[in-house]
This record gives sequence, structure tokens and C-alpha cells, in this order.
Amino acid sequence: MNQQARDLLVNAALQGRPQITKAYHSGNGDCAIGVLHDLSEQHNRETCMWRERPALISQANDTIKVAGLSVDTRPCPVEKCFYAGTEGRMISHLNDEHKWDFLTIARELP
Repeated sequence: MNQQARDLLVNAALQGRPQITKAYHSGNGDCAIGVLHDLSEQHNRETCMWRERPALISQANDTIKVAGLSVDTRPCPVEKCFYAGTEGRMISHLNDEHKWDFLTIARELP
């Protein structure tokens, strides 16, 4: 994850943005990956790359690039957890399963 993505998560926490699980966005808040999706949408608007998307897959690929997420598989940093996944999937896992908040994800994800 690049510094811009970490900063976005920290700012979301400092602004009191509600954090949710099991969904990217809802009327009640956003998950950590949902916050990072906003970064890719902003980048696409600023670079005139915005387009209609038939599915979230395209948005997920944009988020991976813009947020600098690794596509290498890594183990969960939580002791005694056997989950492994790419950095994007790991962020979702830590958000949903371990209830890590935005600040913890930004600061503790290796």
C-alpha cells in the first residue's frame, strides 16, 4: 500500500468516517477497501479516465493500481490466523474478520 492510500485511511479515521464490515459502502459508512476505492475514483476523474463500469472488478483493478496494493499473497499478521491473500483481500479480511479500524490497517499492515 502506498503512502497516499495510508494517508487516506488515516484521514478517514480522523474525520470520524464510520467503518462498516461485509460491504464496500453503505449509508452507514465504508469499509477500508471502500475508502481506497474512493481514491481510485478520484484519480480516474482527475486523469479523465472515468468511465461507466459494468462491474466492481474494473474498479477493484483500478484501486490495486492507484493505491499501490501488492498482488503477492501474504499471511495474515494476526497471530494464530491462517488466512493468506493479496494485499487488497488482506485489507478486507482485517477490516471484516479482525475488526481492525482504519488507523490500525494504515499503520500495522506490513
